[in-house]
Amino acid sequence: MASHVVAFVGVNANDQHAVESKNFMRGFEGDGISCHTLDLKDAEFTSQLQPLIEDGILFGWGPAGFGAGLNLNEVSFWDSFNIPFISVHADPPFSNPKNHHIPARNVVNGYHYQEGLDFQRDWIRSPQISARLPMGIVPIPERDALAWSKRPRRMVFVKTGNDPVAWRARWAEWPVKLRRVLEDASDALAKQKTGDIVPMTLECLEASGLNLQGRKDILFAALHEIDHYIRALRATTMVLAVRNLAVDIIGDGWGHVSHLEGRARFWPSVNSSVLNSLYPETQYLVNSNPNFSSGLHERVLRGFAAKCCVVSDNNAFSRTHLSHLPTYKGVEWNDDDLADRMAALYSDPSDYDDQLQPALDYVDVNNDPASLMTTLIELAEIVRRSGSFKGFVF
Repeated sequence: MASHVVAFVGVNANDQHAVESKNFMRGFEGDGISCHTLDLKDAEFTSQLQPLIEDGILFGWGPAGFGAGLNLNEVSFWDSFNIPFISVHADPPFSNPKNHHIPARNVVNGYHYQEGLDFQRDWIRSPQISARLPMGIVPIPERDALAWSKRPRRMVFVKTGNDPVAWRARWAEWPVKLRRVLEDASDALAKQKTGDIVPMTLECLEASGLNLQGRKDILFAALHEIDHYIRALRATTMVLAVRNLAVDIIGDGWGHVSHLEGRARFWPSVNSSVLNSLYPETQYLVNSNPNFSSGLHERVLRGFAAKCCVVSDNNAFSRTHLSHLPTYKGVEWNDDDLADRMAALYSDPSDYDDQLQPALDYVDVNNDPASLMTTLIELAEIVRRSGSFKGFVF
């Protein structure tokens, strides 16, 4: 009986996918499952894969769809060997649409956020199984090494920077009518709370008299531009709000603000393997969200798992589900008093040593890694059994 579960990773910033995948898989080694992580950058990964195929692969999976497009003689590897594969997506489908429409019946599109699943249904419409996936947050062993009150880092923001002004300047090369859509949608979204950018973009397209239903490539490119701009604007706004505080900002790409006067300290990016020791040294972990409202960013959940207070821009989900947690500090990213709010949190003398457990319990109950693994196994079972339904193909 197939017992191997194989994760595929590749090139991404700070080795985040490789580190998180290995940590996730480590928890499920045993109980009849043998877990493996293969790096697509490694020239030897095919020789590492061969004995697993011969012994039996229960399913493969990859964060951001790494491994989904593997081919053998121009035919899907997963279809050739009748092995289920689940792409685990967190980023919006419009940024890499081909990765959400793989010509393989055995590949499943899995989405952590409802916005991704909705966009798949409405715009990409791949003839594959698509499903919503739970988040799986691996416990952080170092979380109890230091009491919250004894942690040396007061406030930390781990984020790669991007200059929104420079990003927007790129639009000067776009056709005038499309540039107006980018600008109008972005200006409107800059006044809104964190959430999905697609409805406003479609509204601005309609107002301009453009229908891109037949040219989805143009629509997806426009959404990609707006998505990056709003995320860059939101993250930069958060940094500007804390620049007069002794905050550690860890990540490359902050040259557009690091030269400004202030107490904030800018550090280069670190490998993701460092974060499990960095977060438990931190009292307040700052986060800026991507453009979704149906769930929580992994950094919010990992902050809770490290027993940090988490400061993040609110979305609809956090307003509804986190307001009762004493260590969640929700802010509105485009409020005029954001800097005052951040300064008040920074100087708050409260001791949270005895108030950390509710957020930790929230993660353990709602984001147990076992729930993600169970969902992956269940989806793989559907794929394996799908051959029984050939009589219903039309």
